[in-house]
Amino acid sequence: MNGLIDKDTFYQKLDEHAADMNAEIWLSTANGEIIYCSNSESPAAKDMMITDFYDRTDIYSQTVKTGTLNGCFSAKTLSLSTPVYQDKSYAGLLSIHLSLQFIKDIAQKNIRIHLYAISGHCGVVSDRLNADHEQYIKTNP
Repeated sequence: MNGLIDKDTFYQKLDEHAADMNAEIWLSTANGEIIYCSNSESPAAKDMMITDFYDRTDIYSQTVKTGTLNGCFSAKTLSLSTPVYQDKSYAGLLSIHLSLQFIKDIAQKNIRIHLYAISGHCGVVSDRLNADHEQYIKTNP
């Protein structure tokens, strides 16, 4: 096996990660089209562009944001994103969105959350997202 998985398996794994983390996960293309959203009821799943929620300059670097992302979420959310590259070219943006209340509840129970942007099924693990989350917990008890 060459280490690649088909699109349906990839989306299924993202669905599993979203369910495990009680999160919403998005994946966009290089042209900004959101091609995957783990929550079919989300505004992001309705033919939206990633630039409807992120500044164009944000989509090329790892970002950490809190808020509602221009009204996409009804409650304050922690949004972590990282660019995705294929063959050294920008291919899109992967973002994970977690309810701040959920994070606060987890922190109060002293349970550590490990955020994996894309699991080993895809070959990429984002230590940066986990480090940013740990820093958020330390600064927002």
